[in-house]
Amino acid sequence: MVLDKNKRGGKMMKIARLIVLGTVAFGINVAAVTAAFAHGGDKSLVHACINRFSKLVRIVGPNDSCGHIEIRRHWNIKGREGPQGPQGPQGIQGPPGPAASGGLIVKDSLGQVVGRWNYDYLMLRQVGADLLNFYIDTNGFRRAYVTLYYATPDCTGPRYMYSFRSFGEFYETVLTSDGQTGYFASVDVQELAMRSYQQFVTGQPVSASGNCLPTFFTEKMGLVSTIDLLSLGTPPFKLE
Repeated sequence: MVLDKNKRGGKMMKIARLIVLGTVAFGINVAAVTAAFAHGGDKSLVHACINRFSKLVRIVGPNDSCGHIEIRRHWNIKGREGPQGPQGPQGIQGPPGPAASGGLIVKDSLGQVVGRWNYDYLMLRQVGADLLNFYIDTNGFRRAYVTLYYATPDCTGPRYMYSFRSFGEFYETVLTSDGQTGYFASVDVQELAMRSYQQFVTGQPVSASGNCLPTFFTEKMGLVSTIDLLSLGTPPFKLE
């Protein structure tokens, strides 16, 4: 009987040791699986764990781990660059550049002084109380688009233009579409809400009816003033 008890006791101790070893081995395997699903701490990515069976996705931290029934996934925080969008509307004309050195004078075909050469197609001239800047070339006053703005939605009422004086310039720039009448913003600049505009292309007189287009912005604007360009000189022009 004593021998039988000893045998049974020895078997029980072997079984206990096997259970302990099995538990340790299971713990090692679980740790290995858990470590395999670690995310590595990369904060520049979005990290997630996806359940293999339910497919549920849970977002985790960069240093978190997924469970043994989960699949780790990660994505870039910043997505792919999309296609280029359509071109926006034409912006306002920038302020003129610095004046050129020297004392060049612009004269017309009759030898009369038209103004003082400023810089790259630009000419300064005092007209009444206004110091004005003109775009010119040998053919006379250069033609360009002229855009007039309105505070009403149907292009009625007072006409306004962007004022270059709002950029700190000493002079206002004159624009013309037909080379005969110049348009510029008055000295009294106000911050106003514009609701419609008309644009006259090169060669089209502003007196002609133009398409009324909607707009919506608030900016420093000046009432439109006009000047008879033909009274300033007779093309062609030259520098002296």
